[in-house]
Amino acid sequence: GALIAAQSGGSAEDGQRYSRMIQSIRASGAATDIAMISEAAAAAQSTLGALGTVGTEELERGTRQAIDLAQVTGGNVAEQVQAAGIMLKNGLAANAGEAVDLMAAGMQKMSAEMRGELPEILHEYSTHFRNMGLSGSETMTLLVSMGLMVFGDMLYEWLITVMPPAFPTLINRFKPIM
Repeated sequence: GALIAAQSGGSAEDGQRYSRMIQSIRASGAATDIAMISEAAAAAQSTLGALGTVGTEELERGTRQAIDLAQVTGGNVAEQVQAAGIMLKNGLAANAGEAVDLMAAGMQKMSAEMRGELPEILHEYSTHFRNMGLSGSETMTLLVSMGLMVFGDMLYEWLITVMPPAFPTLINRFKPIM
């Protein structure tokens, strides 16, 4: 807890609050590995804190969701928290819970090998998804149906060569089939 407080510029009181939260999560059985819980809490504090003030309940909820997602998908908890934060920052999700739910639903439909690529794809292209007028759900549907790397590469090539100003209108024509 003290380390998380120090990393985020918090006080000794914040460190005690983080320690109590970590112990609460461990005692609930959501996870037993203190290092993993601490990593998830630090990532949640860093990511959510960068988006605004984070209360204890919101931080604990975000930490639990990050742990659940990492345990289910076998992914890196810090990368997944960062990806959820990117979705929030770019308006692809209304809150951390929605971001984690969208990522979990998408990861359940992709191969285990590709799950680790999702945070990187979201990091690299989420502003473009937002600018195209896509919702988080539509973004995940496209990524899953086309494949992460294929869609990412296609989008990149299109962005550097074509990007017509009317693209949001074009995307709206495809929304009924998404």
